[in-house]
Amino acid sequence: MDNITHSLFGATVSESLWNLLPANTQERLGPATRKKMLLTSVLANNFPDIDVFFSRYLHSSPQLGNLLHHRGHTHTILLALLQGLLLFGILNRKSLSRGWRWILFLALSGTCTHILLDGLNNYGVHPFWLM
Repeated sequence: MDNITHSLFGATVSESLWNLLPANTQERLGPATRKKMLLTSVLANNFPDIDVFFSRYLHSSPQLGNLLHHRGHTHTILLALLQGLLLFGILNRKSLSRGWRWILFLALSGTCTHILLDGLNNYGVHPFWLM
């Protein structure tokens, strides 16, 4: 899947979650939390593709390195969860915002749904690959 699809999926998940929250919870959390939830979900749904920045350097041939390592390590369940925690830490490095549990949920689920969506096409993924 392309990154626009991942971004739109992340935005859809975030807005759907926001609309499922009770009105009093939405009011308590406020619009700033809604924006942070949206940003977190969009970034998390794109984060595993960070491998495009370094995969070409993992082999003597840049094209072969990209072919062999894209959708490799960063597209495993274990690293997806770690990437979600990293993203959550980066976005909340100053202080925890209101609704941090929802933001953490979106960070962790976003990286995992990225892998799920990538698994739906003909290239596939290896979500349990550890080497």
